[in-house]
Amino acid sequence: KRLAEVAAKHGERLLETPHNEISMAVSLKAPVGSKPVSTLGANLFIRLVSGVRVVVSNTAMKTVGGCTFTSYGAHCNQYPTTYFSVACAVGISQTDVDLFLKRLDKALGEWKKAPTIRPRPPPTHATNSPFASHEQGDVTHAIEEEQQQ
Repeated sequence: KRLAEVAAKHGERLLETPHNEISMAVSLKAPVGSKPVSTLGANLFIRLVSGVRVVVSNTAMKTVGGCTFTSYGAHCNQYPTTYFSVACAVGISQTDVDLFLKRLDKALGEWKKAPTIRPRPPPTHATNSPFASHEQGDVTHAIEEEQQQ
């Protein structure tokens, strides 16, 4: 139930998997401008959350040992949406679940937001530079002056 609440907070949904009693899956819809979906798994891993598996829908076919798979790594061929799955573990405590949900909530929020474009800092000029007396952006003029001397 709480995983469904975290998913809904970020515009996702807990997927129905009635015959799987140990794993859960949550849809992943990448908004325009978001980071690649694979970064979500990496973002969780650096927060010490392991075992989350991101499965991208409609991936290319892959042949392994002579067998060809569509959407390799997914639970079925051509699942209609990208998702991530998590599994229960023997010995997991309520504290572990709470910490996972907290970290997942933060990682989903960071993944969903558009990346910040940082403005480039203006170039710096050393005080002993021949260009120091010129305004920024007037480097071409300074070079021409220096060449004429």
